[in-house]
Amino acid sequence: MVKIIHTSDWHLGQNFYHYNREEEYLDFFSQLHQLVAEEQPDALLVCGDIFDQAAPPTWAVAMYNREMVKLKQAFPTLQVVVTAGNHDSPSRLSASRVLWQELGVTVVGTLPRTPEGCIEEERLIVPIRRNDEVVAWVLAVPYLYGGNLPPVENEDSYPSRLSAFYKRLRKRVEGMRTTGQPVIAMGHFTLANCELTEHTTIIGNIEAVSSDEWAKEFDYTALGHIHRPQHVGSPNVRYSGSVLPVSFDEPFPHSVTVVEFEEGKMKQVRKREIRPLIEICNVPDEHRPFDEVKQSLLEFPADKRAYIRVKVLLEGITSPIMYEEALACLQGKAASLCLLHPVRRETASSDSLSEEVISDWEVLQHVSPLDIALKAYREKNSGEEMPKEAQNCLQQLIEESRLSVNE
Repeated sequence: MVKIIHTSDWHLGQNFYHYNREEEYLDFFSQLHQLVAEEQPDALLVCGDIFDQAAPPTWAVAMYNREMVKLKQAFPTLQVVVTAGNHDSPSRLSASRVLWQELGVTVVGTLPRTPEGCIEEERLIVPIRRNDEVVAWVLAVPYLYGGNLPPVENEDSYPSRLSAFYKRLRKRVEGMRTTGQPVIAMGHFTLANCELTEHTTIIGNIEAVSSDEWAKEFDYTALGHIHRPQHVGSPNVRYSGSVLPVSFDEPFPHSVTVVEFEEGKMKQVRKREIRPLIEICNVPDEHRPFDEVKQSLLEFPADKRAYIRVKVLLEGITSPIMYEEALACLQGKAASLCLLHPVRRETASSDSLSEEVISDWEVLQHVSPLDIALKAYREKNSGEEMPKEAQNCLQQLIEESRLSVNE
C-alpha cells in the first residue's frame, strides 16, 4: 500500500484584518506533525500557495523553514514535494531548491529549463521511494500561466495547452513506471464545475480547465487553488482546500487529505480536519438592528477566541461611533472585532436588503481599504472579483502608504 497526505493553500504570513496569525500557523504545523505521526505516509504533497504573498514577512519564512526541517528530522523517510502557487514567488522558492533537496524535500517553483530555454520535463517527475524501491510517481507541476506554458500547434487556449503539457509528462513517466506504481499529478489551477460557493477570493488564471480527462489520465490528481475541499467529477480528482480560513467567506471545515493506493490504484480518500485555533464568526448570524447586535456581542462567550464580523441592519441615521460601541461590548473577551458589515433595508421592499455606503469617517476608518476597493470593483464589473495580482498591488500600496504616514 502507498499513502500520501495532500495539502495546499497554507497562505503563511497572512494577517487577518491586521491581526498577526503566527500563533495560528504554529498550531497548524503542530497538527500537521501529529497527523504525519498517526498516518505514517510515504509522501507529503503541498500543492501551491505556501505563502500568502510573493514577499512574505520574515517570521513566515523562518517558520516555514524551521517547521519543515523539524518535520523531516522527525520523519526522515517522509518525502516532501512542494510546488508553487499563484501567491508564491517562483524564484524565491526555487532559490533554496538545492538546499531542500539535501533533506529529501523536492521544491518546484517554476518550470526548470536548460540554458537554451528548453523545459527539463524529467525534473518535474519525482519518484516516491520506500527502502530504495519506487512505489509511486509524482508530476510536480507548479502554477502555470499563459506566459510560461509551452506552445501547442493549432491550440492557443490556456486549457488546451495545460492539458497537452500534462499529457506529455504522463507519456514520459509511462516509460519509467512498472505495474503497481500509481501516477499522481500535482496542480494549481481552477477546474470547471468545481464548487465556488462562498469563495470570493479565487484568483489566478480566469480560464477554467475541463475536469473530464484528469480522472482518466492519472490515478490521483492533487490540486490546490480552490479553498473549499472537494472532489471534482471523480473521487480521484480533488482539491484539499486551505488549512485555515483566509476570509469570512470560508466558514466551512478546513482539512488535509489522506489518500491510499493499492496495486497502483486509488483505494481510499479521507479528510483529516484541521481544528482552527481562532474561529471566524458572524455576530449575529443574520443582519439585525444595532441594539440587538450589541446584545449578541455582550452575550458572546468571554473565553472563546474568534475573529468577528458584525452584521448590522441599519435603520435611520447611522451612528458615527458604531465601531467603538461594538468594540466596547467585547471588552475583556478573547474575541477580536474585525469589521462591521452594515446593510440597509430598501424602502421599496420590506424584504430587500442592500449594502450601505459607509460615509461616516469614524466608521470608515475601521473598515479595510482593500474591502472597500473589492466592493467597488464588484459593483462596477457585474459582480466579478478583482484579479489577485491587482489585489496584491493594491495591498502593497496600502501598506506603503501606512509606513510613510508613520515615518
